[in-house]
Amino acid sequence: MRDKAKNKFRNHQMIMKRLFDFHLGGDKDYQVGEIVLKWDKLNEPKGRDMKFQHLWLGPLQVEENIGQGIYRLKTLQGQIEKLPVNGEHLKRFFE
Repeated sequence: MRDKAKNKFRNHQMIMKRLFDFHLGGDKDYQVGEIVLKWDKLNEPKGRDMKFQHLWLGPLQVEENIGQGIYRLKTLQGQIEKLPVNGEHLKRFFE
């Protein structure tokens, strides 16, 4: 009975891990020309954001993949941002 319970628990853990990993969205590789949102780092510290304040900036377009998950972005009007951004601070924009 103990082995049966261990196997059932292990299977449940694997299912939950798969669901959690799927929710994360998998890999964060963005292609040039893709539309993304950028995390607003200024409002990240706790207590600095308001309840209905937007915490994502954008939409922005990926201008260049510098490598190792680092991207250069530009606005939809064509103005290129000065600093590159880590892909961890981006998420896809869906219209």
